[in-house]
Amino acid sequence: MRRFISRRRDTSKSDDSTHPDTSKSSGDSILLPDEDSEVDENSCLSPKDAFHKFDTDSSGDIDEDEFFHLLQSVGIKGSEEYQERLFRKYVKSKSKTIDYNGFKSAWLLLGNPKQELIERGVDNLPKFATRYQLVRLLEKTLDHEERLDALAKAEADRYQRLRDRKQVREQYIQKAKARAGLELGAALDALGQVYVLGKGAHGQFSGAPKPEMSTPSFQQMGFDLMQTLWEERVEGMVAKRRSERSIHHGANSNTAGVWGRQPRKVVLTDNIILALTDIGLLSWGGSSNWHNISNDQPGQIVSARSMQTTPRSSALLMNNERMHRKHLDIIQEEHNEKFAKSLCELGKLELVLKYYSRWPAHFDETNDVDMVRDHVLTKISYDQFLHSLLLRGKPCEGTGLSKLEMADMLSQDISLEKEMLGEGGHRELCDIEWEVIDLKKRNKTKLSNSLRLQFQERWVPLGKEHKKRAMAEEQRKDAERRNNRNKQVKDYEKWCIHKANGENVSVLEQNDGLMSGSITTRGGDIRTPRGVAQYLDVAAGSNHAAIIVHDEREIGRLYTWGLSSLGRLGQGDGNHLFKDNNYPTFVKELEHASIVDMSCGQSHSACVSSNGTLFLWGAGSSGQLGFGKMLDGKGYCCTIPTKLPISACKVKKVSCGACHTACIGRSGELYVWGSGDGGRLGLGRDQMGTHHTPTLVDSLSHETILTDVSCGTSTTLLLTATENVGTHGRRSVKRVTGGRLFVAGPKNVLGASFPSFGEIEFLKKNPVPVKGIGAGYSHQCFITEAGELFCWGHNKNGCCGQPERTKFVPEPTKVDW
Repeated sequence: MRRFISRRRDTSKSDDSTHPDTSKSSGDSILLPDEDSEVDENSCLSPKDAFHKFDTDSSGDIDEDEFFHLLQSVGIKGSEEYQERLFRKYVKSKSKTIDYNGFKSAWLLLGNPKQELIERGVDNLPKFATRYQLVRLLEKTLDHEERLDALAKAEADRYQRLRDRKQVREQYIQKAKARAGLELGAALDALGQVYVLGKGAHGQFSGAPKPEMSTPSFQQMGFDLMQTLWEERVEGMVAKRRSERSIHHGANSNTAGVWGRQPRKVVLTDNIILALTDIGLLSWGGSSNWHNISNDQPGQIVSARSMQTTPRSSALLMNNERMHRKHLDIIQEEHNEKFAKSLCELGKLELVLKYYSRWPAHFDETNDVDMVRDHVLTKISYDQFLHSLLLRGKPCEGTGLSKLEMADMLSQDISLEKEMLGEGGHRELCDIEWEVIDLKKRNKTKLSNSLRLQFQERWVPLGKEHKKRAMAEEQRKDAERRNNRNKQVKDYEKWCIHKANGENVSVLEQNDGLMSGSITTRGGDIRTPRGVAQYLDVAAGSNHAAIIVHDEREIGRLYTWGLSSLGRLGQGDGNHLFKDNNYPTFVKELEHASIVDMSCGQSHSACVSSNGTLFLWGAGSSGQLGFGKMLDGKGYCCTIPTKLPISACKVKKVSCGACHTACIGRSGELYVWGSGDGGRLGLGRDQMGTHHTPTLVDSLSHETILTDVSCGTSTTLLLTATENVGTHGRRSVKRVTGGRLFVAGPKNVLGASFPSFGEIEFLKKNPVPVKGIGAGYSHQCFITEAGELFCWGHNKNGCCGQPERTKFVPEPTKVDW
């Protein structure tokens, strides 16, 4: 809106074409804008903008007060009678307000049309245009602007609706992803997961997870999503404990690689965790502290460097290129063989498609056999294959051959034609075939049959050569089958000779069930397993590990690997007593036994055969082997598995601690031997010395059903069986009984001294059936029948599932996140 300068003009003399209002008397003050007046701050307002500006109550109409305010703001100083008459002129019918159309008419009347047109870019104005003409031109210009504004507003509204719709869809997508994550997590939970409490004494279990779990022959999709879901779960567990204002790391976030892989058992060494899953052994952990020691001053560290793992951890993680080379060679050989077959099939399909002129130009650079195969199936009819093969003396109608099988037959014939007749001769045969098809379509049967006979006569020598080659190929295949059969017979005879001589395979081969690798960046690459179903059990000590594998006769074979010092691997033969093994190696001394249970301690090992025989080997300085005391009183070690006879006892379960061992007989009796320091043997306060032979625990004679025993560094945990019994005389109402936990060991680990096996005070006050136990270096845990985990002991780096500021947990505390 513009600032106006009033000029008095006689209405009787004014031209109707220059002023729309001609009804005023001669005494009225008619106010017209000065075309040369300067523009104020309202000059750029359009009629619609001005309407909204003066519509102070946002009612959508201009009342009389707002209209008078409009006249004052633009400098119109007419009489009140004139202003009222002007207001009534533009007021709506049966109303006391002016709508936008009336306001626009007033705006056109009171404004400076020439200046408004110039500001809107209309420069070529008629030099002698009347005011009426300028007003009409301005009205058209404003209408055009309003149409553009309406279109722009409509587009903006449409864009806003699209944005709102997009936001709604994104919300739905986020909700769908969240629900999909919950469903995926539930599905993976049904297959099992592993939680690791604490990062290890030296952070060895806190390694970064691998970005993917793919193998050279299998591409796993979506592992990044699994890792994200697992991290969200672990962080959610920790968030519940943040109110305690203490450092609490909760479970480690690097075990997503084990999620949903049906973990059956998890064991720990000092530096490594091994999980037996449906795809084999997965491992993680490993110490990475390496130091260079000065030669002049051995006690001084001159430099430090960070490596992947130390030699001990590398041996347990099986980080060795040589042991994986055969596996990689097998994969590469399979890949090369598959690729060669694909190229051969691609060449045959190319011959067929070019023969029918159906080979696209963009197929020249492709190696995608599936795409070419689909093109053959869709572009060439079944009747075309039948006709081409029938001309060549191969009636295939009614044989049930597929298109691909007929394409293979035709490609062989095409190759034979090019070889014997050359490219020109082959093209002549192709032209004859197409001429036969064309004549047949035009019902010229006589000429078509004549060309057919001509084609078949030329193919007679080719047919003979084809039969000759087919016979030679069949003879070659028969010879290959005979050679394979002879090789199998020779291999079997060789195996029998090796078996008679006591020889056996010493290393667990790749195709016998290779370990699957590590789930963190410190371990080896993930590899596709072979024969995983034969893995039965796994155990681990401080520096070595063992696994039971079923052979072809369903006999449990024991393989060990790790550090071999003190004979803990059971593979000493006088020549390689201290040779470490970084790959599972068969324990030859146990080749005639079927192993069903095993355990690894700090420096000794034990296993149980199917007939209840107990074997032990390794260090025996503290009597943990049970072979008796040496006459000279010195310690000793046994480098091969040796039978430990226990009178009238068939062993079903064995457990090795740091310096002691315990076993359970089939009749439920418990035997212990080794170091009794701190009461770990549970034989009483007066028998805390070393026991060099198995000793029966008489205090548990009333417990006839013992199912599990776990030996820690300085403690022993014992579990009785659980059973379902009816209550109140109703068989339909069941409750779980049994599952009693007995402990033995010192106060600084158990929270109370137990020189003899006894129940802890916590379970006496809160009796619940226990179904799983585990004893560690300086802490222990148990799982109730309801699936609740309780830990107590030294809480180093949060290994008991409690805040790290809690150094010692004196009684079993539920891990509640």
